[in-house]
Amino acid sequence: MITEEKKLELIEKLVLNYEMTAGDRQMANDLKEEMPREEYEDYEMLFKGLDGLAADSLLADMKSWDAEEELAEEKPAAKVFFLPNFKFWQLAASVLLLFGLSYSLYQLLPQEDRYFASLPAAPLYSFTRGEALEASQALIAQKYRDEDYTAIVEQMAQLSLAELQAKELKMQLAFGFSTIKTGKELEKAEAMLLAFPQEEDKMRLMQLKDFQLFLISYQLGKEERMQALAAQILKQPRHECYAQVQAFYEEKGLALPQ
Repeated sequence: MITEEKKLELIEKLVLNYEMTAGDRQMANDLKEEMPREEYEDYEMLFKGLDGLAADSLLADMKSWDAEEELAEEKPAAKVFFLPNFKFWQLAASVLLLFGLSYSLYQLLPQEDRYFASLPAAPLYSFTRGEALEASQALIAQKYRDEDYTAIVEQMAQLSLAELQAKELKMQLAFGFSTIKTGKELEKAEAMLLAFPQEEDKMRLMQLKDFQLFLISYQLGKEERMQALAAQILKQPRHECYAQVQAFYEEKGLALPQ
């Protein structure tokens, strides 16, 4: 069974692209596949540091430790018994330093921002393929494909609520998702989606709208509406966003609505 020290060393070397034996690299890749994506991303942030300087320093330390270890192997065993522990404490000190830096960054980044930052965009199919779109629609569709949500929100800020409600439904959803990703223009997006027309032949769009309203309600602190929307979605196992709502509650450690 791999020790925590060895696990840390392997992930560190994988993140920093440090030279490893084929066996160690396979073991490191296996560890990466087995751990949750968020955990590996935390290790990346840890070892790369805030500006890369700490990671470069740590990489240099690791090379020097390996050189020390090689030198130690050439000396009588009685004189080098302390080096493995010495290397470990050097590693521990560097890791603690990096953990301190990454923890400070983590403290500055609210949990909900971490969730929404990783939230994937729902594909809007023909809208994002640019089929028969007017110039303004084509521009928003391109920005949506490029994940340039800030630019979309800036465009949205220039439009009145009435103008937004007059837009094609998929464009409204692109605007709504962009506000969720950026945390801006949330009240305007909420009003736009509350007036979203109910069209039975466009059920998927209706379901995406419900999910967006659910997330916006959470961001605005409107718990009662959020819970009501979640309960509505979770009553429909075949809902487009059923699994996403369940995952949201699990991620936030919240109890599912009754």
